[in-house]
Amino acid sequence: MTAEGTSSHKAEQSLHKQRHSCVFMLTGLSTEIKDDQLLQAWTAKSAFVVREIIQTERLYVQSLDEIVQGYLTPLYGSLLSTCGGPSFIQTVFSNVVKLCNLHRELLQNIQAGRYSPEDFSRAFLETDFSQYNVYCLNYQQSNQYLQKSLAENKFFRLQIEICQRGLSHTLPLDALLIKPVQRILKYRLLFEELIKHIGRQHTSYKTLEDVLDKMTSVADEINTHLKQPVRQQKLKAGDVAKRRSREVQELQQRRKLGMGRASPPPSQAPGPTPRKSMEVEDMSQPQSVKQLRHYFEVMATAMS
Repeated sequence: MTAEGTSSHKAEQSLHKQRHSCVFMLTGLSTEIKDDQLLQAWTAKSAFVVREIIQTERLYVQSLDEIVQGYLTPLYGSLLSTCGGPSFIQTVFSNVVKLCNLHRELLQNIQAGRYSPEDFSRAFLETDFSQYNVYCLNYQQSNQYLQKSLAENKFFRLQIEICQRGLSHTLPLDALLIKPVQRILKYRLLFEELIKHIGRQHTSYKTLEDVLDKMTSVADEINTHLKQPVRQQKLKAGDVAKRRSREVQELQQRRKLGMGRASPPPSQAPGPTPRKSMEVEDMSQPQSVKQLRHYFEVMATAMS
């Protein structure tokens, strides 16, 4: 076995041990949803929306756990020594650990309150989603840094592939890292659907409407953060365009001014050098006393 093959085998064994020493944190979360009890607390169609919210939240928490327990934990020591250390971890994984803890608690609360619209709504109203401002603002840089590292660092790419095989699915790391951006923006759509089906007559309509207002505000703020890099690029491009436009106008103005000037005379072949003469016109404008005296001597000779 080559040295490179031995290194790859050792890396895979090490990651395998670390991965299995990490227990995914979904144990203890109830998975049973009783439709008859849902239908007693919710209207028929709204009960299906509640079921969808809970089931998709459970899948989302599982994805966050896979990022943390399937990639970040087993790779942590290696990332510190081979991939730029804490700055790399902070850039690529951002605050995903905090999001994982946040949504594990949210999942527990909505499962506990699924048969009470007030308790279900309160779980969202009492959750602080401000952590998403940090994650979404960092996401674009995170993805670029990850792709650059995968392309340039063969050892890092090997470790990521080992982790992905250990999770037994085809989704690469970047497909998991985009899920928080997708999830936070989807809550508004889910609660719009829930409110539409529960009806204004329901006693919890106002509380659910408060949840929708909150998630709409969160989504709008996230969208603003996501558009900032694009807006900055447009502003930079606009500045360049304006500068180029001014340069073109200045060049055109200079050309117009140049067209109004008299063109220089054509060059002529040099003729014979004229001999100096003693004519009066040569002394018509004497410039010194010596020249003036010479002028009068010439005049006196001419008159004698």
